[in-house]
Amino acid sequence: PTPLPGRDPGLGHIFCNMRSALRLPRDAIARRLATNASVIEDLETGAVSSLPHWPETVRIVRGYCELLRLDPDPLLWRINRELQAVGGG
Repeated sequence: PTPLPGRDPGLGHIFCNMRSALRLPRDAIARRLATNASVIEDLETGAVSSLPHWPETVRIVRGYCELLRLDPDPLLWRINRELQAVGGG
């Protein structure tokens, strides 16, 4: 099925795998990134249109990627592309 606008299940899968690699629950990652567990859940479900405003999303994704020493730019590009597609970018 075609994903709903503002949702990217593939992106969500990436964030689920990242958390799995860290072996931490959502609330622990949220505390490390100074955000809410609901934001981590939005990332993991690919609910791009539910993420915080862009500067905050960038801060969270960069911090998340730093935990795993990953380049955040491809993920940020993908999030931004989806936001632009639904008129929120």
